[in-house]
Amino acid sequence: MNLSDHTIYPATQSLLINAHCSTLRRKAKNIDTQELAAMLDDVVRELKSTVSRSAIYFHCFNEIVLALNSALPASLIPLYSHYFFVLLRNTIQVLLQELYTRHELNQLATYALRNCILLLEHIVSQTNDVTKILHWITELTFINSVANSLNQIEYILKAKDSKLYIRQITRLLNIFNSIQERLPLNLHQNLFLPLLQPVIKCLTSSTYIQIFKDLRPNSTNLTSSQKLFLVECPQFLTIYNGPQIEDTIEKILEIMLPRYVFIIDLHIKTIKYWHHSVKHAMYNLLTVLVYAESYFTLYLSNESLQTFINHLLRLINESELVRNIQQVPNNPETLLIDAALQVFSVLVYEPDALDYIKQCKALRIFQQLVTTPCESIVSNAYMMLVYTVDENDIKESQDNLSRLIYTTLNLLHKEIYPKDATKQDAPPSSQNINRNIIQLTETLASLVQYEQVKKEVIKQNALLFLIQSSQKLSGLSKQFILKSLWTLSFDKHIARQINHNSQFILSLQNIKKSSSESSQQTNPSISWNESTNDEIQKIIDGLLWNLSEESEYRANKSKTNAQTKKNDIMISYSVKDKDVVNKIEGILANEGFTVWLDQDIIHRQNMEKIAEQIDKSTMMIVCLSDSYARDNHCFSELMYGYHSKRLIVPLIIQKQYKVDEWLRSMVDKNKCIDIDISDVKKSGPLLIKEINQYCKNKISAPKTATTSTMTTTSTMTPGIKRKNAEPNVLRFSSDVIDRQNYEISKSTDESSLAATRPRPILVDKEQQVSCRSQSRGTLIGLTPIPSTPLLVNTNYVKYLPEEYRKRNTSDSTYRSIPIVTWNKKDILDFLHDFNLNLMMPLCDTMSGRGLLQFYRMCQRKPHRVHTQLNEELRNRFRGLTLPMGIFTQFLIEIDNLLESASEPSRAITPASSKKTERVVFMPITTRSQTSTQRTSSVSSVSTTTPIVPLTTTKSMEEKPSVPTMRSTRVIERSIFRPASTADRPYDFIIETGEESKLLLEKVERYASELFQLQQDARSRLEKKGIRVG
Repeated sequence: MNLSDHTIYPATQSLLINAHCSTLRRKAKNIDTQELAAMLDDVVRELKSTVSRSAIYFHCFNEIVLALNSALPASLIPLYSHYFFVLLRNTIQVLLQELYTRHELNQLATYALRNCILLLEHIVSQTNDVTKILHWITELTFINSVANSLNQIEYILKAKDSKLYIRQITRLLNIFNSIQERLPLNLHQNLFLPLLQPVIKCLTSSTYIQIFKDLRPNSTNLTSSQKLFLVECPQFLTIYNGPQIEDTIEKILEIMLPRYVFIIDLHIKTIKYWHHSVKHAMYNLLTVLVYAESYFTLYLSNESLQTFINHLLRLINESELVRNIQQVPNNPETLLIDAALQVFSVLVYEPDALDYIKQCKALRIFQQLVTTPCESIVSNAYMMLVYTVDENDIKESQDNLSRLIYTTLNLLHKEIYPKDATKQDAPPSSQNINRNIIQLTETLASLVQYEQVKKEVIKQNALLFLIQSSQKLSGLSKQFILKSLWTLSFDKHIARQINHNSQFILSLQNIKKSSSESSQQTNPSISWNESTNDEIQKIIDGLLWNLSEESEYRANKSKTNAQTKKNDIMISYSVKDKDVVNKIEGILANEGFTVWLDQDIIHRQNMEKIAEQIDKSTMMIVCLSDSYARDNHCFSELMYGYHSKRLIVPLIIQKQYKVDEWLRSMVDKNKCIDIDISDVKKSGPLLIKEINQYCKNKISAPKTATTSTMTTTSTMTPGIKRKNAEPNVLRFSSDVIDRQNYEISKSTDESSLAATRPRPILVDKEQQVSCRSQSRGTLIGLTPIPSTPLLVNTNYVKYLPEEYRKRNTSDSTYRSIPIVTWNKKDILDFLHDFNLNLMMPLCDTMSGRGLLQFYRMCQRKPHRVHTQLNEELRNRFRGLTLPMGIFTQFLIEIDNLLESASEPSRAITPASSKKTERVVFMPITTRSQTSTQRTSSVSSVSTTTPIVPLTTTKSMEEKPSVPTMRSTRVIERSIFRPASTADRPYDFIIETGEESKLLLEKVERYASELFQLQQDARSRLEKKGIRVG
């Protein structure tokens, strides 16, 4: 495009356009819509007859735009669909393309761009319904031209007339911000998406930081570049309602959050001298930080976070700002303090930030703000009071508490039932949510957790108002009101009052019913949003559980048989503490405990499922934190466990957490376990020790304990002589805990207990029956403690696919080929035979060489490899963990395998430090040979005689009545190396601590191979004339 200077000879100008310009200036106020439309028609025809993009074209267009800007006739607005405005848009677009391509414009083009944007700004500001102009103002090419100009802003800033160019780009962005503010949410879609990334580029650039640094506290006005970077770009981000906003916000905060703290730190020192410009810029910075929920502790160091909180507290405590707060938030002081309080309302959801705010003793600062005339500041200040006040403050200031409740309820009543009848008749909608209502209902939902507040709500007769409000409101406001009623319903007196309102109960039941029906709704009065809002559904489920369903569930449960317990431990926790709880679960699972926790939080939509798991568990670990104390789901779980007489172990997982009042009735604050779980390696053994000690103290708590004589029950296993009963160690079981009594053996040797450092293992009734069927004596209700940690995660059967649990390895070839030639099947068969099932999914893509390389990696960095394997297993199978014992056993078996490969005559045998019953599959030999082999401690047998009957052996050395710590579970192993022909020696060894039935099942795995070898040997002997008996 070649634009000449704006000085054009009159002969080249359009006489018709000049005449219309004169008419517009002369009779602007009197011109009607029809006459103006005719003029614009003439202008369009004249411009179409002119060479497009020529100097004459721009000069003519600029003249008519100047005339319209000077006259601004009222009849212009109704003509928003006239083609003239398409030409206006195209002219701006062409000039912007010239600007971001060449980074400069001549005088005529600059003048035309300014006048066209001023007219566009007037049209948008005067149009009440912006949806009527969307078809031409949001055209994609036009939006892209603005986006490209923002992308090239660094170069445009270096141009000679950069101030003029930046001013026009700033006006355009302001126009789009104005449209977004007034546009219905459902119409945003992708209209302004092309502008998102260029705005992000501006906000994360070094130019942004430099412009903020250069801002002087006594500046009265912002420059064009300051207004673009510090006002319009942040406003675009906070107004934008299109796609990709979450990723965009995270991208900005990751880069800019530490820089924002630096900027605030730089300017807060001069806060007493701030003028309008600095206040305005700081307000827009804080509005971006409102979107930083859960990002502060992620991207800020602890020191930076505390510095940031200190600066915010100083800002809202600045007397000059507080003094100028107005009722209507339109002055910079009111806007700034309101934005700072909104940032505080986001910070309280991050535990570290909330802890530090409480440490700062900011109660007085928030108290002074509740007396200001601005209702939004008052509601935000009240919400901060709720989060920073503690029980002592509430108890000491009963008068302030009454005023706090009264003011909150009164403000909420004014918002829901305004005096303006027209406003009252208009139901709240998702497109026009009253922000004050949301803040007030959230404040109320946080307040009602205190017992004093519950009493105050009843005293002020507010229960009926809350029930009615829940019926009138929708969205987040409805959610917070229902949450308040749910919290109140834990009080039996309040629950009875709510139950008396049958209409309210029926409405809750209808909403719950409608959500479960995937087809059409049965009740037309229920809105679609209510029936599909997951959070509201969970709250309604919890509320109905408190009001009626829990009692119905207990009544139905009492009619059926008691459930057999299947879990050692159930963990109750808040969703926000999930990372810490996963570590705790890993610690417990590695110790062999059967742990259940609501891993995916899917069961919380149905409290009955949680109740079933609590009933199936012996112990309930409660992970205490601020998040837990504020979670009604957690309260429901704890209440049910407490009333079900589960053993409740309180575990504090948040630093400096103080047990809340409502928890004290169910947990002993002086006996809570307080351990830092951040370092699992150090805290794991300590956690187990503390839990064991807590359980021991809990069970031995009664002053008078009844002692009964130990009863031993045993059965004779075929082929095994009955052994003397061994001393048993106390272990917790469900029936003992439920009855709160225990039985202790008089013959327990305390010294042996201390030497072996036993740990309690929770068992259910099925396990007790199994233990009593063993050959050694067992306490009634108690089972002995294993002297070594359990090496098998008992939960893996439920999670691993069948190919890892059930395999037929009778035809496996791995026993007779080198390990380097193994394929996937050989590896899986090997792991299955050695009961290393948890390693199978981790090795199922390896070859033999890969397995050897993996083994070498494990030898070099075992801890690091185990951590990676544990994480992979947890992610693939819903929290399943890899115990260190299994990992260690895997390394031992590979090591044994490699040693046996170098010594063909040596069988791979388990190292056994205890005298356990062995079943050895042996060839027929002479009696002397057999006797020698039976007394040998070596677990392998080698012979050339092929007949192979099954014999049961045991050690010939018997020491009477030697107290030995026996494990209720041992590592089960079986090795079978079949010979290539029937006359060759082979080894078959089974070592197990299981019962005979289980042992025979183990042998059955190799039945086909053994039978074939025996038949071949029998045939050979018969051919030689040797009779086999």
